[in-house]
Amino acid sequence: MNNLYEQMDFVLSGGALKSLTDFLALRVPSALILVPRGADLHILDAVGVNPTQLILPGEGLRLGSLFSSRPAVSPCELEQARTEKEEWPWVLRMRGPHWEVYVLLREKADESLLDELKPYAGMVRLWQQFQRVDANEGKLSRLSYMILATKSTLASIFEPMPLEYFASFVADVLRESLFPRSVSILKDEGGHLKLLAGKMDVLPPREGIYAQAILPSAPVLDQGSAPYRAVLPIAEAETRLFCVLEWEDLPDGEMLHFLELLGNLASRALAINSLRSKNTLAASQASSGDFTILSLSSVLKALRDEGDRSRFLALAADVFLEMGQMSECLLSVWDGEHGGYALAEHRSGGVRDCSEHPVLRASRRCEVSRSLQPLYDLKHTPAAELLGSWGLDAASWKELEHMQYLVPIHDGKSVEGFVALASDSGVAPGEPQREALSIAAQFTGYEIRKFKS
Repeated sequence: MNNLYEQMDFVLSGGALKSLTDFLALRVPSALILVPRGADLHILDAVGVNPTQLILPGEGLRLGSLFSSRPAVSPCELEQARTEKEEWPWVLRMRGPHWEVYVLLREKADESLLDELKPYAGMVRLWQQFQRVDANEGKLSRLSYMILATKSTLASIFEPMPLEYFASFVADVLRESLFPRSVSILKDEGGHLKLLAGKMDVLPPREGIYAQAILPSAPVLDQGSAPYRAVLPIAEAETRLFCVLEWEDLPDGEMLHFLELLGNLASRALAINSLRSKNTLAASQASSGDFTILSLSSVLKALRDEGDRSRFLALAADVFLEMGQMSECLLSVWDGEHGGYALAEHRSGGVRDCSEHPVLRASRRCEVSRSLQPLYDLKHTPAAELLGSWGLDAASWKELEHMQYLVPIHDGKSVEGFVALASDSGVAPGEPQREALSIAAQFTGYEIRKFKS
């Protein structure tokens, strides 16, 4: 029994290959024994030759095409085919449902040699089956680890985080779960790719998978030679990320399934975080809008009750500064006595400027046209150009050159004045602020008519 055990252990531990090699050494002058690994062939042993390389890139697919593509129906099959290679014109294929080994020969194997090879092929089958069981145990162990990694990932991936931190988190999960040689996260910037996490000496061009309008949810595997590369797209609305992983060995189905699962989780996390951000912004805007409406109601009542023209204009300036959250304000109103639009208030950083400014001459009030907007962005339309279209020469008011926004003050028929605003922060007023400024300007236009000028 001890002798039997040692023989079985020898065969299952790789002795089957040695037995096959020893047999071929007695029967053929030269041979190569190879096993497919993805698209390549790995040399296991040689007879009568000294191979210069141990991996034959792409040869697995070529040799496989020489034989029938039907699945193996018996535990051990032995077939022979002719190749197009002068150095190795003949090939034997030993295979079963879950294993495959090739033997390259320089001479065709006769029937007697094929018959004698059958028991050796059977020993190779036992060896391959034992290796497969051992590999399956390793896969189950790795699968258990991946499930644990997924459990840990679920606890954190849906937490709100900036995109750069999110990319680093995903890269760490991939690195610790699948043990790739390298992992990088790329972001599609429209015209080019940007590196968010990992290291890449040269970024790939934005073509192929990186330029597809509709991205697949499963990883795309490059079937070329090692290092093997897989690209996992993660997309949500306008955000397009690509996880690029490389391995020395071809990744198996379990690893690709885990990649697809993680990609789906990451996409959902991006969607949920985006929705959360939109909801937060909407709530903030709604709260700001409610506050603006309440404030607007109070200030409009104060403007209506003010009977002194100078205090009315000072209050109007305060209203525009507060409603727009601005730091500087130029308030101009129609002055019939001087025949034009005169500067009524100038505030800068809370300080009132009392310096003299010339009147912007006009024969009469400007009429309200259909093209009149409630608020003008002076970055797009300079103040001199805008007021020039109204027939006013604004060049003498130097402060207008650095103003950012202009709001016409009108009563629906004629322009009673305008207010120019600027902010130190450069933050544009939001939609509720724009609406409040427009309402305040029109209300001021109506109320200022009570002061005949």
